[in-house]
Amino acid sequence: MIRFLTPVLLVLSLFILSPQPLEAQIPNASFESWTVGVPPFLPSAPVGWSTLYLSNTTKSTQAHSGSAAVQGATVDIGGGSIVPGYLTSNFFAVNQRHAKLEGFYRLTAVGNDEFIVGIIMYKSRMPIAAAESTFVGTGSAYVQFSLSIDYVDAQVPDSALIVITSSGPIDDPHAGTTFLVDDLSFSGIVNSVQTVSTAPSAFALDQNYPNPFNPSTTIRFSLAAESPVQLSVYNLIGQEVARPVDEWKAAGVYAVQFDASALPTGMYVYRLRAGNYTMARTMTLVR
Repeated sequence: MIRFLTPVLLVLSLFILSPQPLEAQIPNASFESWTVGVPPFLPSAPVGWSTLYLSNTTKSTQAHSGSAAVQGATVDIGGGSIVPGYLTSNFFAVNQRHAKLEGFYRLTAVGNDEFIVGIIMYKSRMPIAAAESTFVGTGSAYVQFSLSIDYVDAQVPDSALIVITSSGPIDDPHAGTTFLVDDLSFSGIVNSVQTVSTAPSAFALDQNYPNPFNPSTTIRFSLAAESPVQLSVYNLIGQEVARPVDEWKAAGVYAVQFDASALPTGMYVYRLRAGNYTMARTMTLVR
């Protein structure tokens, strides 16, 4: 059809259809750019990122490279609420099946608290790939981390979201835990011909991410065999408030996006029933 276009439209079409860059751009990956607080007495924030509480996610000059890094601190905000440093990237465009998310962190942990990084890859805002890892230990030097991204089908993602926070290993986070993060990047490309995941060897329910969240989060689970699946969400008095999944599913790894816009702030229990397998975990909605 191009041969029927006028010269002007031909030039425009060549511009629009020109190859996109191989690597997507993680927003402000080295945290060098920061907004100015509005009004001025409010803390600044890293450009391209959002936080739940600006006061405990701040700019640090203790950078891995350059002049800045982002610091998260777990603080007691009163009323029995202890809130970790938390930030999530804005949705950003990708056009490749990136194999790994990498970066550098420093952790000063209280009570065995952990540093957590997660990434979700989307196609038309439906999750098709994800990775999450926790890291422990306290040190004065930056340590490199690397997350291998698992794809559930052969699609190429069009956007992504990165979440960075900390938490206790089996309980709430502890006030005083801090982390620094710098120099995020992608590495490697997964060949789309070889990417459809094989059936997992066991049933499993992963911790949701982000957690805490507002207002949506992703819940991943694995099925070792075709099964009737129920994924339910309960409040702390045992009332079922949502059932994101209630159907037969084939063996595989699934990622479900749960929207809690209609629910109040608080802790919730999500439970997976798949055949004879039952597992439950907790998650926290913070407004």
